[in-house]
Amino acid sequence: MADATTSDAPGPAATGPSDSRIDALRRVKEAETRWNEKLEALRAQNEAELKRVHEEAEAKIRGAQAEAEREREATVGAARREADREAEKILADGRLAAEQIRRLPPPDANALRPKLLQALVGDFAEDA
Repeated sequence: MADATTSDAPGPAATGPSDSRIDALRRVKEAETRWNEKLEALRAQNEAELKRVHEEAEAKIRGAQAEAEREREATVGAARREADREAEKILADGRLAAEQIRRLPPPDANALRPKLLQALVGDFAEDA
């Protein structure tokens, strides 16, 4: 009967030095494959997280822009209302002064002319 170590027939895997190297290479390859899979999973997870954070940031920017626009509109509206009130006050003062002048007899109207001009143009006359 032939010895198992000298037999040419295929049989169970031998456990010689070349087999242990092949097993070691196989284990290295399996470990490399597992790490590559883990890296791919982490890359996908990071990309998804980055996309989510980017979308959140864009949404916050859009919200801040909308809020800034609302505040700008409110400020412009308030300034417009204040300017309208001031214009109405100036017109009312002018109407009152004109009414007072109309009630005076003609000679006194000429005497009031400098006061009327001062009341109507006030600070503008000083700039000229």
